[in-house]
Amino acid sequence: MNDMLLAGDDRAILGFAGRLNFRTKLVRPGFIRLSGVSSKGFPTGLAAMAEESAVDVLLLPPDLSLRRFRVACFDMDSTLIESECIDEMAAFAGAGERISRITRRAMEGLIPFDESLRQRVAALAGSSAEIVTHAVERAVPTPGALDFVDFLTRHGLATYIITGGFEEIATHVARRFGMTGVVCNRLVLEDGRLTGGVRGPAGGKILDADGKRRALEVLAQVNGASLSETIAGGDGANDLQMIAATGLRLRLPRQARRHEGGPEGRSLRRLLGPQALLPRSLGMTPLSSRTEKTERPQKNPPAGAFSQT
Repeated sequence: MNDMLLAGDDRAILGFAGRLNFRTKLVRPGFIRLSGVSSKGFPTGLAAMAEESAVDVLLLPPDLSLRRFRVACFDMDSTLIESECIDEMAAFAGAGERISRITRRAMEGLIPFDESLRQRVAALAGSSAEIVTHAVERAVPTPGALDFVDFLTRHGLATYIITGGFEEIATHVARRFGMTGVVCNRLVLEDGRLTGGVRGPAGGKILDADGKRRALEVLAQVNGASLSETIAGGDGANDLQMIAATGLRLRLPRQARRHEGGPEGRSLRRLLGPQALLPRSLGMTPLSSRTEKTERPQKNPPAGAFSQT
């Protein structure tokens, strides 16, 4: 059996819970946790009911706890920060509309990410490195993201940015968030200007969907973790492989529904936050969680909706 987490306006979630025949496990401002839900998935008609009631719904294992996890990896653009950095750079360089169209197609999975990245960076050839500084200045954290990453860090998780974006920006964001490190692509600059070239991590292959998943695997091993002990989140089609490999999968609502069907694709914006349960926080959608259990010591067991112990 699963638990069900409801998030939203207090009156709305109370009314919604009253229409369901499940036991109430926990009630706090902005959310209710129910128990005794079938492990086969969302009950018939639940998604439509939730949409109608403006309530966010998540099924999760009853024993889900942060004590299971050691590593958390996140995309950067439109995930930890609100902007798409290359679009910000393009707008500053006067190529905004053209590059935004390519970005949208790439994030929807309509063209391969590495191909789209080369096209977009090539369109910026000759631009001053000032456009990178502009993108850094526009890198505003997503509401709740700083608190969420801090929450994970305080409970012992190593936190990383894995992004198809650029080192010059990602390192700045990682420092601001107090994260462990970054894996990302690099712009090629000469004499203070973009050449139109881009390289992958350490000068290698461009970090694409497969590269993100492999980076997650390596970072897990470096931190002595299995994949079931990792968390990953992102908003684009090139994040899906990385997200699918983890023990707790977080997806932003921007991803096209054709990649993931069903109620799991809803925008569960209120289900994560500083206590892994607070409403109106980081706009991520927990898709699912594996239930493998691991035995390992934990000096500071976390509290909150993820842990019922």
